Formats: sequence, structure tokens, C-alpha cells
Amino acid sequence: MTKEWPSKVLEILKAGFSLEEIGIDNWAFKKPDALIAVNKLARIGIPIVKGDVLELMVGSLERNYDGWECTFQSGEPIINFIRRSTNQAMDYIEDYPSDPNVLFVLTPAV
Repeated sequence: MTKEWPSKVLEILKAGFSLEEIGIDNWAFKKPDALIAVNKLARIGIPIVKGDVLELMVGSLERNYDGWECTFQSGEPIINFIRRSTNQAMDYIEDYPSDPNVLFVLTPAV
């Protein structure tokens, strides 16, 4: 693993399932836990720039190529970007069909 996450971000992400064994330097969350993680990241002022959806398929995690991105807009106050990225992540996760085999991967802007 090569990504150096700030300790506060790492503490939040580590509440999820490690993806290290499939070569991804991040963690994945079931829907309710993903919503909690998004809120925790927002509280420490970390925007989420991307989210990916994984599915448990026959014993392995697979990308299903669903997801979202939120990019910083030139001149946008950082507080607005944090709020916008949080709302976008929350809306996407909340609207995604509930399935116990679906996990969400959050990519914080750090």
C-alpha cells in the first residue's frame, strides 16, 4: 500500500472493510456505515471527490462500474465544496438500491 492517509481520515476509513487483498488502498462500507463515514469526513472538513460501488460476487469483490465524482470548481469556497461533495455522496448512497452485497468505497480529497 502506498497511499498515506492523514490519521483522522485513516481512523474513519478503517471502520470499513480493507480492500488491500484486492490491491486497492482503501476501505469499503455497507450502506449505513458509508453514510456515517461521509458525515464523519464532513465534520473534519474533508470533501469526498469520488465514490465507487463494489459487489460481492461468488466470494470476491467486483467493481460494478457504478459511482460518482465531485470536482472542485474554480473559485469555489472550500466550505461550499465540502458541503456539495457531502450532499452528493449522501444522495448517491441513499438513493442506491439496498443490497447486502453492495459496498461503497469513498475517496476523500487529501
